[in-house]
Amino acid sequence: MPLPDEHSCRLQDPKKYTRFARKKCDQKHKGKCIDVIYGIKDVKAAEQAGYNFSALPWLNQRLYNAGEFAFAGGRVFQAIKPTRGNQPPNVNYWKLVSEIQALRFATKIWSASDARAVCKDRKGTFEPAKPKKKQAEQANTAPQSACSFGEDCQISFIEGEGKDYDLEIIGYSGKIIFNHWYWGNVAFDLEGIKFDKAKMPILEEHCRPTHLAFSKKQEINDAVRLYCQFLTNARSQEIKQDMKEGFPMQASVHIIPLTIEYVKESASVKVNGQILTGPGAVFRQSRIREVSLCTLGADRNTKAAVAAKETEEKVTFNVTETEKEIDIMEFELLTAEQLTEERPDLAAEMMASGVDKGEKETRELFNQFAEKFGDDPAFCLEQFKAGVTIEEAVAAQNEKLKASNEELAKAAKEAKETAATTAKVDPARQEFSDKQTETNGGDGDTTLVGEAKWKDEFSKSEDLQGQFKTEEVYIAFKKHDKASEVHIAGRRE
Repeated sequence: MPLPDEHSCRLQDPKKYTRFARKKCDQKHKGKCIDVIYGIKDVKAAEQAGYNFSALPWLNQRLYNAGEFAFAGGRVFQAIKPTRGNQPPNVNYWKLVSEIQALRFATKIWSASDARAVCKDRKGTFEPAKPKKKQAEQANTAPQSACSFGEDCQISFIEGEGKDYDLEIIGYSGKIIFNHWYWGNVAFDLEGIKFDKAKMPILEEHCRPTHLAFSKKQEINDAVRLYCQFLTNARSQEIKQDMKEGFPMQASVHIIPLTIEYVKESASVKVNGQILTGPGAVFRQSRIREVSLCTLGADRNTKAAVAAKETEEKVTFNVTETEKEIDIMEFELLTAEQLTEERPDLAAEMMASGVDKGEKETRELFNQFAEKFGDDPAFCLEQFKAGVTIEEAVAAQNEKLKASNEELAKAAKEAKETAATTAKVDPARQEFSDKQTETNGGDGDTTLVGEAKWKDEFSKSEDLQGQFKTEEVYIAFKKHDKASEVHIAGRRE
């Protein structure tokens, strides 16, 4: 989409995202700033992160718990389960929160040819800036039928003594209405909406001659609400009785726009505390003309009817346009290298924090595995290194036992047939046996490799005894830790 005052380089289709955020001068090329548009895939996760997309860069040795964030390859990911060593975008452990959707080049510092060259290097789709035109408010029109909205209406029939009204209608809740047949994504600014009359008429199917009720009380705060009383005419009483018997009547509100802000594709605006992303429209100033009770609410297929009625009455309103993405990112986005270069003090603090947290989390997780699989140290460490969950390790253990039983059955059958017996030793158990030795040099001298020292450490440390529970588990951990087969987050020997 050509924009005034800046060239555009689209890297991803904007339809993939539900929200966008802009970071000014997020990148530089030969000293010139490039603004970056981030496409947000998971709005809830982005809000949870406070839009802090400068999350600590992904670290290979760090243990990430479910829900934690990491920045890798220009994208932000959230862990879906505990993981260590599994680099994003591994979908088994990470979900994508946001990524770079587009680049923007200000015409004040970027020529179209230079911006085009950068975009080509990024394998993007380039669009040069369009000349900026003076944007005075201009008249525009829309069919009357495009101004009736039932998608966000709620209706409740009220019974009971002491009530001076029969009907409560929420004409508009303040939310965004998505994919309206005429307006696209549309919302009505609650600060600019007013009732047309002190008492609002309640009609049937937006038909002026059919009067059903009127509002005795009406208010606009966090929503548009009307408290209404049925009239005594036959049709009104018939509908009232139908509703008492459970018929699901729907409501539709007719809102006449006075000023509309059109929102172009990929652009975003704030309305009622929410972000509306184009294409769409915001009714910044509007009036509620009437409310109707309908059998089917607002007609979602009105577009065909409008096309067939070229003489339909139209409404006229003023127009403004929004083409810019909303800038909601106020942080500095740094890679690990940039962080270390520009803020060594902060980088050291963050890394130290990551090491302490990672080591504690690693040991806690290892203890959980040891309690579950301590009788098979080799299997325990294999699963621990793989970064799987306890549940996944249990499933793997069951498969291993099944395979082992099948192998034993086969061996027994062969032994019976050959009348021979073979003593089998589990290699995993043999490896971690206290009797395992290693020859040092060529003089035949044998010693236990490191185990005596580790046994002594374990026997003297209540902390280690509390963490690892048994001497065997601690020795297994130290063996693989020494061989760099168990990676504690951020730890250096």
